[in-house]
Amino acid sequence: MTAGATPAGCLVSGWLMDHFGRRSAVLAQNVPALVGWLLLAAPPLLGGSGAADSIPQILAGRALTGMATGMGSVPGTVYVAEMASKPLRVVFVTWTSIAMAIGILFVYVLGAELEDWRTMAACCAAFPLAAGALNLVIMPESPVWLLGRRREEAALKAFRHLRAGCSEAAIEAEFMALRGDEERARRRQVGAKRTWTDVFRDLASPECWKPLIIMNGFFFFQQASGVFVVIFYAVDVVKNSGIDADPFLVTILIGVARLGITLIAGLLSTRVGRRPLALSSGISMTMCMFVLATYLSLDDFDVPWRPGSWLPVSALVGFILCSTLGFLTLPWAMIGEVFPMRVRGAAGGFTTCMAYVFNFVVLKIYPFMETQLRAEGVFFVYAAMSLIGTLFVGFLLPETRGRTLREIEESFAGKRKAVQDDELPELDGLATKEIMLEKA
Repeated sequence: MTAGATPAGCLVSGWLMDHFGRRSAVLAQNVPALVGWLLLAAPPLLGGSGAADSIPQILAGRALTGMATGMGSVPGTVYVAEMASKPLRVVFVTWTSIAMAIGILFVYVLGAELEDWRTMAACCAAFPLAAGALNLVIMPESPVWLLGRRREEAALKAFRHLRAGCSEAAIEAEFMALRGDEERARRRQVGAKRTWTDVFRDLASPECWKPLIIMNGFFFFQQASGVFVVIFYAVDVVKNSGIDADPFLVTILIGVARLGITLIAGLLSTRVGRRPLALSSGISMTMCMFVLATYLSLDDFDVPWRPGSWLPVSALVGFILCSTLGFLTLPWAMIGEVFPMRVRGAAGGFTTCMAYVFNFVVLKIYPFMETQLRAEGVFFVYAAMSLIGTLFVGFLLPETRGRTLREIEESFAGKRKAVQDDELPELDGLATKEIMLEKA
């Protein structure tokens, strides 16, 4: 139920972002999350006391929480990418991954400490309730989305709220630059009358289909490298890795390490950029998985000496840390940066939908692979996919550090031509010197 609802939630979030705004999409995800966790925490609501009486309720709760997961995968990152200034955007867009790391660590700790899963679900229900309240109180709508709807007064008000503390002159200058970027980014009106036909037509332009292919490929190799298998099957993977330690303790340590590296990755993004992080992450993941698989393969050979359990522990933890440095965090961060505003909701929703489809397939075939190939065979496959993924990002992944969202879009569009001022419509007094058009 969860696996099917999560991709659907991604598609819903794209529609909500485009039609009702980024803030509304962020707020909407808290509704199914809250109801879903409450259903999981409550005793059987339809009477009865046996385990079978709870099954429909549990399935409904899991479907709703899965829907909320999909709905929350894109809007936050897109909102942050649109409202942050260029120097801060590179850091802020990684906060989605930081939040995911904190949430997974929280669940790891609860799973180790609590015996009652209903109590655990009740604890989780507090988070969408608090998030929804904070959203209503302190979060304005994205100025970029408001400008796309020609609501300039509301956009300026929201921008002033987001830039509270800055001088009025600085606010006006940055807002006018943002307004000019949005006008140059599209000739056609992006408003309530926009149809799915318009979206599909836009997706045929290079600034849309190029990042769509790159991000879907990045997410594919993220999943195929086994990153989420290690996260979701953490206890089983620890046992299969030959680690002589409490698997629950090792799992919690992995969660702590992952959170720390996520924070470091956000800081490094401002200094070294996306591509170096992605390449170093992929190379290191390949090495760690190869070492782990080779260690387990020694059981088939009569070797006079074999390293202790410290080696698989180091390889497994190293794999998590190295993946968090790039492959695990960068796709979620870049999804708010690489798509043009006019398709950011639809393209982001589709891409995360496919990411969860990849996730579902990889997670479901892991037990079968482990049975057929044994643990070392599975880890050799993950090493190979990490290597291929590294080559993919090395050849295709663009660098977004130090670029505005408009500059990123133009880098995908390729060669453009300028048109004269007299060819442009009047833009409410905004002096537009030139506008860049797509080459047919």
